[in-house]
Amino acid sequence: MSSGLDRRDFLKVVGVGTAAGAAACTPRVEEKIIPHVVPPEDQIPGEALWYSSTCTECSIGCGTMVRNREGRAIKIEGNPQHPVSKGGLCARGHSTLQANYHPDRYRFPTLDGKKANWDQAIAAAAGAIGGGGVAVLTDAMPDSTLDRLFDEFSAVVGAERARWSPISHEPLAAAAEIVLGRKVLPAFNFEKAEFILSLGADVYETWLNPVASQKGLSVSRGYRKNTKAKLVHIDARMGLTGANSDEWLAARPGSNVLVAQALLRILIEGGVAKGMSDDEQRRALAWIADTDAASAASASGLSEATLLKLAKELADARRPIVAVGGAADQDVNATALNVAGLLLNKALGAIGGRVSIGAGSSALATGGTQALEKILLAINSGQVKTVVLYGANPVFAAPASWNVADTFKKLDNLIVLDALPNETTNLANVVLPDNGPLESWGDNLATTGAASVQQPTMNPIWDTQGAGDTLIRLAAAAGKPLQHGSFADAMQVSWSDLGSGKGFWADVLKNGGHWVDTAPVDAGSVGDLTPVSVATVDKPAGLTLVAYPHIHRFDGRFSNRAWLQEIPDPLTNAVWSSWVEIHPATARKVGIKQGDKIALKTAAGTFESYAYLTAGVLPEAIAAPLGQGHDNGIGRYGNDIEGNPLVALADQRDGVTGAGVLAGNAVEIRKIADAKLELITDIDHNLVTTDGSKHDLGRGIAQVVALNEISAIDTGEKPVPEKVLHGTVIPNQNAFYPAQVHPEYKWGMVVDTNACTGCGACVASCYSENNIPVVGKYEVAKGREMSWIRIERYYETEEAAPNTRFVPMMCQQCNNAPCEPVCPVIATYHTVEGLNGMVYNRCVGTRYCANNCSYKVRRFNW
Repeated sequence: MSSGLDRRDFLKVVGVGTAAGAAACTPRVEEKIIPHVVPPEDQIPGEALWYSSTCTECSIGCGTMVRNREGRAIKIEGNPQHPVSKGGLCARGHSTLQANYHPDRYRFPTLDGKKANWDQAIAAAAGAIGGGGVAVLTDAMPDSTLDRLFDEFSAVVGAERARWSPISHEPLAAAAEIVLGRKVLPAFNFEKAEFILSLGADVYETWLNPVASQKGLSVSRGYRKNTKAKLVHIDARMGLTGANSDEWLAARPGSNVLVAQALLRILIEGGVAKGMSDDEQRRALAWIADTDAASAASASGLSEATLLKLAKELADARRPIVAVGGAADQDVNATALNVAGLLLNKALGAIGGRVSIGAGSSALATGGTQALEKILLAINSGQVKTVVLYGANPVFAAPASWNVADTFKKLDNLIVLDALPNETTNLANVVLPDNGPLESWGDNLATTGAASVQQPTMNPIWDTQGAGDTLIRLAAAAGKPLQHGSFADAMQVSWSDLGSGKGFWADVLKNGGHWVDTAPVDAGSVGDLTPVSVATVDKPAGLTLVAYPHIHRFDGRFSNRAWLQEIPDPLTNAVWSSWVEIHPATARKVGIKQGDKIALKTAAGTFESYAYLTAGVLPEAIAAPLGQGHDNGIGRYGNDIEGNPLVALADQRDGVTGAGVLAGNAVEIRKIADAKLELITDIDHNLVTTDGSKHDLGRGIAQVVALNEISAIDTGEKPVPEKVLHGTVIPNQNAFYPAQVHPEYKWGMVVDTNACTGCGACVASCYSENNIPVVGKYEVAKGREMSWIRIERYYETEEAAPNTRFVPMMCQQCNNAPCEPVCPVIATYHTVEGLNGMVYNRCVGTRYCANNCSYKVRRFNW
């Protein structure tokens, strides 16, 4: 660096405490089980250390705080100071802890499946690379030091580099370049909005930055000054975003591009597109000349009146935002849909404040469809004989017609740098195992003004090393050294233009990164819209398959995490299972009942799953989550669960960027077997849910107060209602036990149920915080799941939307707790602070406490 900070001093600063040994390419630190005679300066037995770091579960780079006790990371929380996530963390982020300690991790290098030492494995891999014909394939990584190092490595060894993911934001980046003049992923600041229209964008689940989106929406949709922001979601399936919206409008798959164009035309012709110049309005009208409210209504199934009403709401709202293009909604018109969405935001004056390009992300998350295809062709032609693989799993996730597994078997060498196995890494000749996510150095430089650092929070558990250091060793062994002595040196180069010196780095590590306020950036003029053609959107003759990334398992890369398998799906409450969502009317036509095993066939392939009947999907559509169907390829928690929709997706591309897309496959369904009532006897082959009832049966569990009623109370038009006590009140004088007295404290937990979205992040956090065991599919089917917190989902009416309610359920700490008096040995009791206490060594295992719980939240884990 320019300050002259040498590598040794850099490691001293960034390697605070027990994490220092994880940075360099050195042997594992010896651990002893005898007490320290001279304990480490920064360790106090029983006291936790906290490290600021960065989540690596997606390309966003949320800030984290990792708690370390006696040299082991034990809990992950969101970093409140971090500008990208603002203290939030999703279920996948919390499950990073489980990934780090996963029993299926690669524990040492291997050669042809046999254990090897690092020198042997590096030598073998270097020999393969030195022979030429090399390609490098990684996941669609964000801008980071590691991503840049892969580029440098590819250049020095003469390798073709491809970034690939089955889910791509490339159409949005291309649309931003056309409409805004900058090829970035804009930041959508929902906290500033008063009206939000989502056209297929699953803002609560997997679209762009769901953590920040949920944070922002909890602010704008919270009650303030007698109002709250309105959210309208248009999609073929009512996902978590639709369930949390004020209105879910079911539109046919692939029609949202016409809906967006029709709304844009209504706004421009109505003279309310103030954010666009006259010339931009003329060119936009020329682009959408063939689309009007009538044609959009015909294609989508919505009425013209509905479209006109939406346009009026957008025009009348003081601060509207339009979000478009979730992965499940992007088809061959993906870029056109995103162009129409950004033009709507520009017309409504949202660009620059509510939709920011100044703080946008350069993590284009390119799908890399064409780049991967090029590598596969080179392998088949014999030009590429060695592939270096990191993070990507094309054997599982690429279109079936590509025959990736057969192609990869033609390689002389597949060199893997991953930490965990999957279908593609199982074909490896050489495995150079990566450190776990909590043992590694790294960073995320994708978001303008927010550079995030990832630091090791513990020493490596196994004989592994960071992928960056492995690349450097590999290049040197192949006789083509990189300019860096270690990955830490490479990080210094990446960060050199942000700051330098010990004080700078101390602040970076303390805060989790370096961020500065970014000034709003004015959008450029709208570019040429003519090349962005819109393919014909025909009304489907039959059923359309809607494949969507799952909120917990995403595209399948997280399927081998037991927490994410056992945490129920927010809407279906399914666990350890695959399913497809079918409208009851459609199910009746084909004779399918809840839980039936069915086969789904497209022109590309067939997969099997189980029927989940719900009114939260359009009758013309069949919705299937991604993530399951790994057979025996990914590990003990993700194997042998049927239902991989990816094998039934045709090789379709966005017409502008060439990115692979999920939507637009016609599907036929066929029943294989009737649902079995006795699930336990056939547990490995049935749909298992934690769904007790879809409705609260009038018990007042899921309570709702209308906005106008709250406003009337606040303004004094109505009196404050009397307190209504839930359940039976026992007079103290007649109670079996005397009244509880709380002289100092009476604890309780308060949840803002208006802000709760049902995402399940709290459940994952509770699993992590309390080290709760998973019990597996068999035990969950018998009602024996161990989670201390769960999210109940209730529907107000028989129709699923828009009356979905989420109720977080945790131990109620009842004043008259029914779990306490039934214990024959008084193992459970009430403390003076109002908590349910437990004397564990008294417990004799009667389970009376769990059986007597009114809320099914008292757990027994003797």
